[in-house]
Amino acid sequence: MTATQVSALRVSGPLPLDDPTAALWQNAPEYPAALMAQDVTEPRLMKPGVGVVRVRALHDGTMVVFRLQWDDATRDVIPES
Repeated sequence: MTATQVSALRVSGPLPLDDPTAALWQNAPEYPAALMAQDVTEPRLMKPGVGVVRVRALHDGTMVVFRLQWDDATRDVIPES
């Protein structure tokens, strides 16, 4: 489901605070937020590195959680310390 604004879906029970793959996220409307160039301060980026961030939100009446997703063609490898 694609939304025209970021809307938080109310859920009962615990929010998925650290599980971006939780089934609850599938019911939340997805808002495709288009990003703009950052040309206000150095380093100026005349073209966004990511064109769209997909935003979903859930709340339980007290807290709200957000899941942000974007396409990234690069592979970042951070060694374990």
